Amino acid sequence: MQQQVLLVRCSTRNRRYLLHPLEEWEHIYPLDERLAEDRVWHSDIAPFVNTLPENAIDIWHYGFTEIMNNAIDHSSDTHAPVRITKTAVKTKIVVYDNGEGIFKKIQRELGLHNERHSVLELAKGKLTMGPQNHTGEGIFFSSRMFDDFAILSGNVYFSHKFEEMEDWILERQDFQSGTSVFMEIANSASRTTKQVFKSFITDDGYGFTKTVVPVRLT
Repeated sequence: MQQQVLLVRCSTRNRRYLLHPLEEWEHIYPLDERLAEDRVWHSDIAPFVNTLPENAIDIWHYGFTEIMNNAIDHSSDTHAPVRITKTAVKTKIVVYDNGEGIFKKIQRELGLHNERHSVLELAKGKLTMGPQNHTGEGIFFSSRMFDDFAILSGNVYFSHKFEEMEDWILERQDFQSGTSVFMEIANSASRTTKQVFKSFITDDGYGFTKTVVPVRLT
């Protein structure tokens, strides 16, 4: 059976073509002691990406489990919706929680002036709110693996695109409670998690030391 790849929007004059979702899925997870990110990955998320190349599967495994783990451990919420959209070209996953908000939590814990300063700390890659469970590198490396990676929390929007050197911090008038994390990557992406890790590790092998935070504020 032939798959419908394109969607047509608007009239002939303003016609736009969009990629038709081949698969769409959403589920709301209760955030309690029984929920584990690896269990969610193996039972629900992996089946949607297991036809992709191994390197793309590895990126999805790293990024999804890191973000889901943060929602479980730090959001102080009761539920976390997860939404997957897969087209013939790319896959996107959104993880949302309605807790305190990642930037507000960092601001409060570190006594920072505002939530935009929280993004700067987070983008360095070495910040952690739970040293016993986290190295502080997970969100940084996740943001560098995907084609598009973004966090929306409160009225602050953080964005990193793989092809761009600069991160973006935007302030919006609209306030959104909780935290939404958007991850998207081409199904045919050729990079590996190892290549991304290596680009931020010094040649002497003594760990993650080459972090750079070129950020544009608007």
